[in-house]
Amino acid sequence: MDHVCRVVWVLKELEPENWIHNGGTDFAVQLKPPSAADVLGKVLTAEGTYSHWSLFNRFILANEILDAADSAGEYRACDLA
Repeated sequence: MDHVCRVVWVLKELEPENWIHNGGTDFAVQLKPPSAADVLGKVLTAEGTYSHWSLFNRFILANEILDAADSAGEYRACDLA
């Protein structure tokens, strides 16, 4: 098994039955920051797999990577200012 980098979950309330999401998405916590190899792998996979890979799609991927690093405590947007 590979090292676990992220845990994703939802909560279920039993009475009344209700699925609790984080603003419409699953809850997630990063256990470690993404490595350079992880980032490179995601970028290369996306660039080599998707036939319609726009600038917006690249922006979304970059945002996801930065959010993962931020969740793991490795990046802060204010550090770039």
